Amino acid sequence: MAASFPAGPLNASLGPNQWLVIEVKGGKHDVARYAVAALQDLLAYRRSFEPGLGQAARYGVGVASGRELQPDLDAEVALCTPDTLATALAPFIG
Repeated sequence: MAASFPAGPLNASLGPNQWLVIEVKGGKHDVARYAVAALQDLLAYRRSFEPGLGQAARYGVGVASGRELQPDLDAEVALCTPDTLATALAPFIG
């Protein structure tokens, strides 16, 4: 199953000290498995790149193949599916 991402312009303007790490997972399994895998990788990146990421309140978006996973915009990592990707990116691009 191929994932499809929303089409359209993305004119992102991240601040000079703002980071965004995106991890995408997909295949033939359920959305929960991919969301957990994306979260694990994003948390590992946090540890590995902590000096660069600093004290960022939020730094990552995990995209899992599937549908209807609503991101928690108050978490340091927002997990979503392609259909909710725009919502997960909103805090980064204002």
